[in-house]
Amino acid sequence: MGGNALRRRQDTGCEKVIASGDVLFKGSIGRWDFPLGNHRDLIDSITGKLWPMGDDTNFISGHGPMSTFGYERATNPLVGDAITGH
Repeated sequence: MGGNALRRRQDTGCEKVIASGDVLFKGSIGRWDFPLGNHRDLIDSITGKLWPMGDDTNFISGHGPMSTFGYERATNPLVGDAITGH
């Protein structure tokens, strides 16, 4: 899973923003049913690489609206903490 992290300066200070591509979406996750795709690897990438960046990290997905890792951990039906046990 690749991604470019950046910080956006605002009046209130720095805001963490990452481009997540097609790995994580607001309310969903990327597809794993393509050749060489792997559901477990996708979940492990999200929970092991993205979640540690902090709940206040905003992300821009390849499609759809921005969200935060904290919001997705609390509400995402495919990779939220209630599902993954994190």
